[in-house]
Amino acid sequence: MIKLTEKYQNKNSVDFRDATFDAVAEIMKNDSESVLLTNDMGAFGLDKIAKFAPERVINVGITEQNMMSLAAGLAMTGRTVFVYGIISHIIFRSLEQIKLDLCVQNLPVIILGVGTGLAYGQDGPTHHGTEDIGALRSLPNMTIFNPSDAFSISYAVKNAYKIKSPCYIRMDKAVLPDLYDNTYDLSENILSHGESKGGSIITSGITVWSGLYAQSLLSKKNIHCNVIDILKIKPLNHEKLLSFINHSEWIYIVEESAQNGGFSADICIALRNKTFKFIEIVNFKDQYLLGSAERQWAWKKYKLDGESVANEVLSLL
Repeated sequence: MIKLTEKYQNKNSVDFRDATFDAVAEIMKNDSESVLLTNDMGAFGLDKIAKFAPERVINVGITEQNMMSLAAGLAMTGRTVFVYGIISHIIFRSLEQIKLDLCVQNLPVIILGVGTGLAYGQDGPTHHGTEDIGALRSLPNMTIFNPSDAFSISYAVKNAYKIKSPCYIRMDKAVLPDLYDNTYDLSENILSHGESKGGSIITSGITVWSGLYAQSLLSKKNIHCNVIDILKIKPLNHEKLLSFINHSEWIYIVEESAQNGGFSADICIALRNKTFKFIEIVNFKDQYLLGSAERQWAWKKYKLDGESVANEVLSLL
C-alpha cells in the first residue's frame, strides 16, 4: 500500500513490532530488573521474551488503568518497566494514571504503543491512533518517539531506556525496508533526506514514506526539496530543525493525525520567526474517521499519500 521510491523497492523489509521486541529483549537479557507488562496483547516477539524471562513478562489482562499504576509501583522499586498494547487502549483508557502515576513522579516507564494513526484503520475509532500525540504532548516529563523504520525504532527503545523517565514510543504494524543504518547519526533525533534549496516536507513516522515518494515525483518536475523526519516529537530539536530548513522557500507538513492530535503546532512554534511562500499542513482535520477508515483510502481522501502531497505542492507553487 505504501509506495516506495526505486531506492527502497528491492530492499528487505522488517516488521516494526519485531524490531521493537528484539531491542526490548536485548535490554531485558542484560537488565534482570527490567519488566514487561501487557494488557492481554500478544506478539511473536513478546513470546520470545517470555521464554527466557517468564517471571518478568506480566499479562495484567484488560485493565489498562491498573497496568499503568502497577508499572509505576514497579518503577518506584528501581525497575525499568515496558508497557505494551494498542495505542488507543493503553493511552486513552489510562490517561489519568499516565499523568499522575508516571509523569508527575517522573518514573522510568516506557510505553510501547502499537497501531499508529490508521494502522488499525478498518477497526474504526475505537482502534485509531490519531489523537495520542496531542494528548501526551501536554504532559510534562513525557518524551515521545515516532520512528519511521525498524532501525530507528530499535534506536528509540534503547535511547528511551537510557532516559530513565516516562517515554512513549509509537509503533506501526507496517513491514517496510530500513531507511537508516549504522552510517546515520540518530542522536539529534531529527534527520533530513536531501537539501532544502527549494522547500521542505516535514513529517514523522510512517508518513515519512509519503514525503519521500512526493520528493521523487517533484524532482521529476525540477522542484527540489528535502524530507525532514522528526524521530523525537517531544522534546522537539528546534535548533536542528531550523538548520534543515535554512534555505527553504516553502514548508509542507504531513501528519497522520487529527487536526489537534499531532505535532504540527510544535513545528509552527519552531518556525514562528521565519517567512515562507507558504506553510501548508495536511492531516485528518478536526473530526473522527467513522466506520472502516482503511489507511490507503483515508490517505488518498485527505491527501496524505505521496502523489497527493506532490500535486498539492505543485498547485501551491
